[in-house]
Amino acid sequence: MEPRPGRAVRALCGLFLLLVLLLLPHPGRAERAPGSLPDDSAIAVTRHNHLKDFMLVVSIVIGVGGCWFAYIQNRYSKEHMKKMMKDLEGLHRAEQSLHDLQERIFIHPPVLPGPPSTNPSGVTGPERIVE
Repeated sequence: MEPRPGRAVRALCGLFLLLVLLLLPHPGRAERAPGSLPDDSAIAVTRHNHLKDFMLVVSIVIGVGGCWFAYIQNRYSKEHMKKMMKDLEGLHRAEQSLHDLQERIFIHPPVLPGPPSTNPSGVTGPERIVE
């Protein structure tokens, strides 16, 4: 059974949307066509937005950190599941051997030595009550 996506996946999706919003062109930025000369009516705004760059770097670091964390958790859970499956297999074998032993004891009960007078009911094996 695969685990459902959790908070880490939703956070990564949110970071991706933030990155997309940061990379969209700013509506106040006047873009000029390539090859055209700037004139007074259409001055190209070339101001650099350092806040967007900082947010982009932080988003990328958080995204890579989230992916690394998800990878480590996935690897840890797979190792834990392997150990648990080994333990369950051992428990199943022990349960099966106990069941086989119980069948062998109750199908072929051991004959207890003793005179017939101490065992008036004729019951032998673990069901026998000794007074």
